[in-house]
Amino acid sequence: MGVSLIIFLLAVFLSYIFTRSISDPLNNLVEAMNQVEEGNLEVQIDDQAQDELAAASSNFNQMVVELKELVEDVKENEKQKNDLEFKALQAQINPHFLSNILNTARLLADMQNADNLENFLSSVINLLHLSMNNKEDFITVAKEVEYLKSYLNIQQFRLHNKFEVKFEIEENLMNYKIPRFLLQPVVENSIIHGISGKSGQGLIEIKGFTQNEQVIFTITDDGIGMTEQEIKDLLSENKMNKGQFSGIGINNVKERIELYFGREYGIEIESLKGYFTTVKIILPEIY
Repeated sequence: MGVSLIIFLLAVFLSYIFTRSISDPLNNLVEAMNQVEEGNLEVQIDDQAQDELAAASSNFNQMVVELKELVEDVKENEKQKNDLEFKALQAQINPHFLSNILNTARLLADMQNADNLENFLSSVINLLHLSMNNKEDFITVAKEVEYLKSYLNIQQFRLHNKFEVKFEIEENLMNYKIPRFLLQPVVENSIIHGISGKSGQGLIEIKGFTQNEQVIFTITDDGIGMTEQEIKDLLSENKMNKGQFSGIGINNVKERIELYFGREYGIEIESLKGYFTTVKIILPEIY
């Protein structure tokens, strides 16, 4: 009887020890999961379990580390995107460009060219309205094209019709959404770095179409072109040119596209010095 009691008590004790060896690590794991659910990504489990539970604890610790890194990457990505958007907003209206606009208006008024002055001022008002009042990150292609046409009309007045513009944008593309201030900086680059240095009149062709579930824009000018080094410099510089309307460079456009959609989208530049430059913008389809 005494031996049986001892064996029974020993069995109970061993069962208790065995149960604790399983339940304690399991409870620790559950508690750690609850902490992660509440937003604590610093939690780690002291690995005292054996076999499967030890593996589960180790996997959990690794998962938390990777989750923390992912969250930090997302936060950094969002910060960069917000910084670029802020720079875009800050640079909407370059005072030097505004001064040039006012000088052009004054000259038209001095010439008493009422029709041209009315057309010019309408474009200025429309451009300023679109750039200052639209607070959305994404706008329709139709709205961006409207914005771009007002800008081009102003530049043609300023530069005495130095260039011709041709639009070929698929009609079904007009309701798609794209990041705002996307096309104007690229076209502005064509004028400043391509057409302005060309003798005689230039041509800028702006095309938009869908291809392989992507939205493609190409802006081609027959200006003075660029070398490979000049292209690299263009894609890395952030400084404002005094002749620019917005001060948003191609580099800002490229970085915003990559931050919004990933590095499979962005900008490609092809150029031949003395002949042409084509900027290709690649975006996902967004309705």
